[in-house]
Amino acid sequence: MKESLDNYISRCINCGFCEAVCPTLDAADFQAYYGARGRVNLAKEFLNSSLSEDSVINSFNSCLHCNACLAVCPAGISAGEISEQMKFLAKRKDPLAIFIARNIIKYGDPLNIGKRATFWSRGLKFNDSSEYLLYTARMYQLMPYNSAVSILRKKFGNGILKVFSNIMREIGFSGALLAPFVERKKIEEFNSILINIYKLITDSGVEVRYLGEDEPYSGAMLLELGFKEEFNEYANWLVNFFKSKGVKKIITIDPHTYTLLKFQIKEYVDFPFEVIFYLDLVKKEVKFNGSITIHQACHLERYGEKYRKYNEILSGTRIIYPYHFNEKTLCCGGPDEVLFPDMTDKIADRRYQELKSTNADYILTMCPICYVNLKKDDKVIDISQFISNF
Repeated sequence: MKESLDNYISRCINCGFCEAVCPTLDAADFQAYYGARGRVNLAKEFLNSSLSEDSVINSFNSCLHCNACLAVCPAGISAGEISEQMKFLAKRKDPLAIFIARNIIKYGDPLNIGKRATFWSRGLKFNDSSEYLLYTARMYQLMPYNSAVSILRKKFGNGILKVFSNIMREIGFSGALLAPFVERKKIEEFNSILINIYKLITDSGVEVRYLGEDEPYSGAMLLELGFKEEFNEYANWLVNFFKSKGVKKIITIDPHTYTLLKFQIKEYVDFPFEVIFYLDLVKKEVKFNGSITIHQACHLERYGEKYRKYNEILSGTRIIYPYHFNEKTLCCGGPDEVLFPDMTDKIADRRYQELKSTNADYILTMCPICYVNLKKDDKVIDISQFISNF
């Protein structure tokens, strides 16, 4: 957003179109300030110094940045962009958010899972001289640990978790502390998805590099949680890190990392690398006798482009689209699972039920966060699993 926040907000005509598509409004039982228009109006009041931080911050923190509001707004306004700016202006941050941000800055990883992020790659062949870097950004690897945090939250409540966050951010944190709460089956499941992605790329004739334990997280959650200055520093570090490794082309495997590096990061730093979504490299046409439905990720539909390369790969398969598809796709509820798990559950269940109502044989996701939130039964699979198996 290049114009001032005041000018941006002033374009709102309060028509309410955004309320019809905002996923958090319904999940918050239609409390006005948990919807897109409510967030815009709160921002207006806050900038006029008529509201305190404590009275507004939960509204902005709960925004999913799905940009559904932008897709229908006649004035071209994104409540997600406004929420991001407002979280940056707010001085008080959620203790869990501070804990995550400090881990990213200190360890290059929101939960400091360390070498556990590389276990999926054991026995696989990489080419250190390849111009293509396979960059997982640790996203799929982090999901079982995110689920463990959710288990802790449900078991001990938000209060204990915030106290824990305050202590751990001061003394240091290792993902190993979460190990007793992490399901081994989930780790194997996500490692298998990563292997599928690797094989889809290499079977298409592309050799890749992988940085192993040196691979850092992208920094996406710094922006999502309102740590704009910290992200600016982290983005500069990331650019210099990639340059030091001789990186030229970056293959991303999840929508959040893809849109961050291809579009968003350029507002903060010069990012002189070619950014590719892995499906662009896959040379395969799937022929499946049954039917599928696709949960299209918000970041691939409403961030900088309408990414639909997967339609070519799936052209030999019958696709049944849900009621909300393409640029009107519904959010899965992420990344609110960190701070607002109950809201995420409601949003995810609504989307899952809509996808299930198509009666398709499989429900495909293409984002690790979407996969976790929508995985209610065995019909929900990652798109890489489907392409690999058929």
